[in-house]
Amino acid sequence: MKNGEKYDYVILGSSRAEGALDIKLVDSITQRKGVNLGVGGAGFADNYLILDKFIKSNKLKTVYLQVDLYSFDSDKGFTNSFSIPNYLPFWNEPVVNEVLRDFNQKNDNVLWTYVPFTRYMKYNKYYNPFELLRRLRKIDAYQTDKFDFSSGTKSPEEKVFNMDVFNTNYKVSQNFDIKKKDLKYLNKIIELCKINNIELITFRAPEFYKIKDLQVNRATTMSHIYNLLKNKNLPVLDNNNSIEIDHRNFVDATHLSVKGQNLFTYNFIQLITQKND
Repeated sequence: MKNGEKYDYVILGSSRAEGALDIKLVDSITQRKGVNLGVGGAGFADNYLILDKFIKSNKLKTVYLQVDLYSFDSDKGFTNSFSIPNYLPFWNEPVVNEVLRDFNQKNDNVLWTYVPFTRYMKYNKYYNPFELLRRLRKIDAYQTDKFDFSSGTKSPEEKVFNMDVFNTNYKVSQNFDIKKKDLKYLNKIIELCKINNIELITFRAPEFYKIKDLQVNRATTMSHIYNLLKNKNLPVLDNNNSIEIDHRNFVDATHLSVKGQNLFTYNFIQLITQKND
């Protein structure tokens, strides 16, 4: 992926977006040019910054934003609701600074402004030499057929979801809600697309159907999410039932296997081409 390029579309979201689609397959069939900007653990605040950075260097027609219970309630959906350490080197960039201040403690904001190295002291876990070396090795590990840097396509693991693991380890979960801060950054994404004349379309990547029975208020919250998106005039691409009923399409309850990625990619192609017909 290079700067100064023209793209027909990008995929934006968390790891559920990152590993959901084979971008090269989408491009070859639709004759479009796209890239996957999905990042593991990324909520709407991360998505907003990633998109803002991307469109400052590239031209873009359409954003496909992955939405689900987890992105609307990032405190429960992800290990961290926002990946502060990833953006510390960009503290002096106004857009990044605004978001960091929103998630950071006020006292730290003052200290970080005037004593820059304290930013990294607090997150020494992420910036110590051993962690940096580990990350470099992780990057090296990506230099394989598992990740294509030109399209952002991440190949799923070569395994299938073990139902014994599901039956043993997956329990009834807490309620998911629509959190104000997550909604705030969804609105920022909407506004960013509007200002830059970019079409914004949402989609939901498949989830293994049995996980839904363990999420106490899922039906109610998902109904609220879809009504919210409808009221914001955001199309939602969601037609995953045939994929979700087979555990072989997943590596865990929320991430697709090689087979699942292939099925969902063809499903996604059908949905986006139907919309444009």
